[in-house]
Amino acid sequence: MVKRAVISDIHGNIEALEAVLADAQAQGAEKFYCLGDVVQTALLFLRFRLLQGQLSPAHYRQATAALVDALAADTRVGDVLGAVDRDRLLPPAIAPA
Repeated sequence: MVKRAVISDIHGNIEALEAVLADAQAQGAEKFYCLGDVVQTALLFLRFRLLQGQLSPAHYRQATAALVDALAADTRVGDVLGAVDRDRLLPPAIAPA
């Protein structure tokens, strides 16, 4: 029988995500299910930095894409993003001012 792990409410806290995934793997989990809120806070933080002028629009899109790509590449949570329209997670291209 395949052991499953259910995660939720990580809110962009990479240390929490790594700890939870490591614990689940140590207990033999092979399949992971996410109930949501894995990257919400991280994406909002990037948006906040954009609105505060701390990130250019190009850097904002690049940072957001890098976050989405990193999660998609992680075999433990990549399946979750496979069920999501990746383009909806990315901000639209913003023309330079």
